[in-house]
Amino acid sequence: MSRCLWVLATDTDAGKTYVTEGLLRALTERGCRTQALKPIACGHEMGGVNGDVQRLLALQPDCVADNLCCYDFAMAAAPQIAAMVANQRVSVATVTSWLQARTAAKHGYQISLIEGVGGLMVPLNETQTFVDLLPMLPGAKVVLVVGSRLGCINHALLTLEALRNKGLTPLAMVLNDVQNNPQALVHHAQMLQTHAPELPLLISPFHAPSAWPELAEWLLNCC
Repeated sequence: MSRCLWVLATDTDAGKTYVTEGLLRALTERGCRTQALKPIACGHEMGGVNGDVQRLLALQPDCVADNLCCYDFAMAAAPQIAAMVANQRVSVATVTSWLQARTAAKHGYQISLIEGVGGLMVPLNETQTFVDLLPMLPGAKVVLVVGSRLGCINHALLTLEALRNKGLTPLAMVLNDVQNNPQALVHHAQMLQTHAPELPLLISPFHAPSAWPELAEWLLNCC
């Protein structure tokens, strides 16, 4: 099995796909055979494919949507709701089997980037949330994406607590300037470093992905 890295976030639109794209490019440029997967996607764009899935497919020309995504729902909503509307139910066992098959050693990938959906506690079905997926891939690491905006410190600390309750500590956090507000970015970085000093923090300025080479090198050394 390839080394697996969850790219998770504190909330929707925090920049999971943006970070996944950046890491995919940076790791590939360093000669690391890397794939990006999004096991659950909600919300179709034109053409009937999720926009995040389209972006990841564009960087993996030999990949098809079925090999990148296990569940792809038309409705932009929590997976439990989107699945109900489609007369389906998200099965953690199904996603786990799909991920194990896609990350198997026979595919030859050294690192598999696995992008989450929404926030950590988004409901998958009537009894399970996304966090229940994480222990299904023992040894997989976590990078936590924090969108720099009002409320992000609260969301980040709650997410860290939920991860630790599952026995997981992220390898690093990425603070992503989603609103082009450099002053808020500095303040949020200071707060995260104060309240979670044990975690490496990488800063991603607005549409200036300077963090990816640094994070890619770091991951290659410790993931």
